[in-house]
Amino acid sequence: GNIALGSCLQDNGQFKEAIPYLKKFGIASKARVLECLYSLKKVTEYKKYLSELSKKDPTNIRAATISTFASRQLNIKEIHPFCKKPLDFISITNIKSLSQSLKIKDLSKDISQIEEFWESSGKVTRKAFKTHGNIFDHKTETIMNLKEIILSQIQKYKQTFSANKYSIITHWPNSFLLYGWHVKYEKLGHQAEHIHPDGWISGSFYIKIPKNKKNNEGSIRFSLHGFNYPVLDKEKILSFEHVPKDGDLVLFPSSLFHSTIPCSSDEQRHMIAFDIRPRKIKKMR
Repeated sequence: GNIALGSCLQDNGQFKEAIPYLKKFGIASKARVLECLYSLKKVTEYKKYLSELSKKDPTNIRAATISTFASRQLNIKEIHPFCKKPLDFISITNIKSLSQSLKIKDLSKDISQIEEFWESSGKVTRKAFKTHGNIFDHKTETIMNLKEIILSQIQKYKQTFSANKYSIITHWPNSFLLYGWHVKYEKLGHQAEHIHPDGWISGSFYIKIPKNKKNNEGSIRFSLHGFNYPVLDKEKILSFEHVPKDGDLVLFPSSLFHSTIPCSSDEQRHMIAFDIRPRKIKKMR
């Protein structure tokens, strides 16, 4: 279809050719139009299109991502309302100390029963095993326990930022699904920069971090830059790194680029990645 063709042209650097195809389709492709206009340095058109999109679609995750990056690069007002300062919305809690009930050993045992697949050189995931489907569909005691802890931390997260006027808070979904997957990294396994456009809030829960690792290895790295956006001013790319410990729960806006620093240790790294995904509510007839 048009969107596939538009995306291919964009990924191939043919921004001008991609735009007419991308304009015809849904939410994600509209954000890609913005990316193309920014890449072509068509600032006036970019601003006009962004302003229309921000009104029509104040919760477009991918549009928020390019908007936050480009506004700093171009020195223009950040107008997409989803989350204008995503790096201020990172929350880190160690839940091992909060919850006596969470038995990590039992959790690991339950997870090891779930089917997984190997990704050696995916677009995002490199050298890691990932579970299929939603891990929270496996209703073992430990997984349900973790689910409850995550949901209560997400409630706290919402309360912490409740005074905020960004649509991440003001348009908070009435109903959402907690969707997660387990990732087991082998030596040098990592994730390239990516966002979760289906999410709202995304998170990482760290089950097992290698003991023998150097400096910032295994860190989660947040940045305003990704998707090969052209960089006009390096100084304006804000980023933040967190070196996780076992039991750390990290929550952040789904519009924020994140990646992981590879680990040279032979020990595996185990974690669960998850999103809260807004549910589309069907109207009663």
